[in-house]
Amino acid sequence: MSLQLKNSFSQYGFVARVLHWSSVILLISIVYYSGLFEDLKDGDERQGLVHLHSSLGLIFLSLMFSRLIWRYVNFNPIHSYNIKNWQKFAAVLLHRTVYFVVILQCVIGLMILLAAGGSIHFFEFEMGALLERHEFLHSFSIEVHSLISYLIYSMLALHIFAGIYHQIFGVLDE
Repeated sequence: MSLQLKNSFSQYGFVARVLHWSSVILLISIVYYSGLFEDLKDGDERQGLVHLHSSLGLIFLSLMFSRLIWRYVNFNPIHSYNIKNWQKFAAVLLHRTVYFVVILQCVIGLMILLAAGGSIHFFEFEMGALLERHEFLHSFSIEVHSLISYLIYSMLALHIFAGIYHQIFGVLDE
C-alpha cells in the first residue's frame, strides 16, 4: 500500500486528509480558547487569550485558503460515490457553505481586531494599529462573530452526522 498524496477517483489523498484534520484540531483549539476568555474581565490574562485566539484564527484562515487551493487542483471523490444525486448535491453544498462561513468568520474576526484600534498581535509579533478605534464597527463585528459561531457549530454537527451516515450506509463505486 503506497501513500497517495493526491485524491484518487474514490478517496481523499494524504494532503487533503492532513489539511482537513489540521483544520479540525485548529478549530477546536480556537473554540476552546474563546470559551476561556469569554467570561473574563478585561486584563492581561484575557488579552493574552484573545491574542492567542486571533493568532490561531489567522493560521486557520491561511489553512482554509490552502484547502481551497488543494481542493481546486484535485479531483473530488464525492463524484464517484454510489449515492443519490441529491446526497451528492447536499454534500457539495454543505462543504462549500462551511468553507464560505468559516472564512467569513475569520474575516469578521479581522474586522474586530482592526476596529478595536489597538495593535494587532500574531503570537509574539506585534503590528501597530492600522485603523483608529471605530466603536460601532467593533461592537457590530463582535455580535456578528458570535452569531456566526452558532451557525458553524450547527453546520459542523450536520457535517459530522453526514460523515457517520456515509461511513455506515455509503458505498463507493470501484
